[in-house]
Amino acid sequence: MIISNFKYPLTFLRIWTLIGTFSIATFGQNPSINFISKNANVGQDIKVSLTYRHNAKSDVFFPNKAIYFKPFELKNYVFFPTHTKDSTSVDSVIYTLRTFNVDKIQTLKLPVWTFVENDSTAFWSNTDSLFFQELVSDSLLKDRLLVSSADFIKKKENKMLSIGLLIFFGILTLLALLALIFQNQIKKQILLYRFQEKQNVYNKNFLNLMKSDLNPENLEQVLGLWRNQMKWMEKKPFDSLSSVEIEKVSGQKVGLAIREIETSLFGGQNSERIPLALQILYSYSKERFRERRLAYKNQLKNLY
Repeated sequence: MIISNFKYPLTFLRIWTLIGTFSIATFGQNPSINFISKNANVGQDIKVSLTYRHNAKSDVFFPNKAIYFKPFELKNYVFFPTHTKDSTSVDSVIYTLRTFNVDKIQTLKLPVWTFVENDSTAFWSNTDSLFFQELVSDSLLKDRLLVSSADFIKKKENKMLSIGLLIFFGILTLLALLALIFQNQIKKQILLYRFQEKQNVYNKNFLNLMKSDLNPENLEQVLGLWRNQMKWMEKKPFDSLSSVEIEKVSGQKVGLAIREIETSLFGGQNSERIPLALQILYSYSKERFRERRLAYKNQLKNLY
């Protein structure tokens, strides 16, 4: 049998005295279980001893699984050394248990297994009882004075908080109703805002490039910006049209301005008229945007 270090010297003496009281001449077949203290509290550590007197030739196994200790919980256990005299051996173990069951009286009995020539036999101990101390007795619970002293605290209502929540949810409801009633007008304004915002971004970028150094890289960038914006507004491929084709669509002044910029870009000829050409393109794009915005606004009126 496995032997563990023992940390309870007084309990060890009590168990050893119990072992010494057995008669060696004869031995019984049932283990003996004993709660070391007959009274306990819920959740408190409980010591219980299990002793078995058996033939010295047989192997003995004590329980160490939680299932055997219900309604108790097994925390740990400590084995005693085997005590043998003549043909009889005595083995003992102390278990540390605990329980959260509130029954006043709780009982326990445990098995011990013996193995002789590959054959096992289980022997059950006697049943021992443990008494639990009452934290609050039934007589106290029936005491009218105790019952009357236990009063409930009435929760104070926060009227300002209730009014504030009522106003908050009222405003949310009103906004939801307004959004439902004016949803078409709201959609129209959102679309117009997005339309205008695209032009605002274009204006900002175009003017920044006009104020910068008009080198070939910046000229190519500003011309590409203008072509893409006109493509979006006019729904025509301004990004791939030649200056002659653009002149047919947008007029002679715009065509001449584009040729002036392209001559400077691809012909390597610097021109003092580049700022004027850029101003012509910018003014034309703003004028066309005003016309396109008015047409887009009328289109939205028909849709919403």
